Amino acid sequence: MKTTILTIVITILLSATILVLFLHHYRKLRAQRLLCETAFSDVLRLQSELIAHSRPIIVMTQKVLRDERKLYEEIMPLYDDKLRKQSQEEEIFNILLLRDRLNYLHKRAIRHPELKDLEELTKLWEKVEITNRNIDESASFYNDAAHDYREITHEFPYSMLAEILQYPRFNLIA
Repeated sequence: MKTTILTIVITILLSATILVLFLHHYRKLRAQRLLCETAFSDVLRLQSELIAHSRPIIVMTQKVLRDERKLYEEIMPLYDDKLRKQSQEEEIFNILLLRDRLNYLHKRAIRHPELKDLEELTKLWEKVEITNRNIDESASFYNDAAHDYREITHEFPYSMLAEILQYPRFNLIA
């Protein structure tokens, strides 16, 4: 009789310990995932801000730089307000593409005789530059969070929990 009660007590204690450990690991994994999602949404918000700041630049430069048709054809879809839901990889690609093309466009504009002395355009480029710096900072924070998330999801038991709960992979912004 004593061994049966002892076995039941030990079983209950072990079950409670396993449950507490499971909840602890689940909370830690969930917190890391939420951190990544929040950091990435901040980067996307800043990308929207970058699009808003650069929209007038596109209009102004497109009238003058007619030889850059290919450049505008590449980035104009990014200015579409009705973009379909994209994978994280596509969103990261679009962030990097937009920033790269705007950087190229800025270099072209400051060398062009008609565009380099426009005060309105200079002010717009300053806003774009500030937004780009903010994106750099947010992307750095996101990359750190995504790196930590990747490390934690490769450890046992987090890897098992992430697999069971079908948690996403977070890609780094290069």
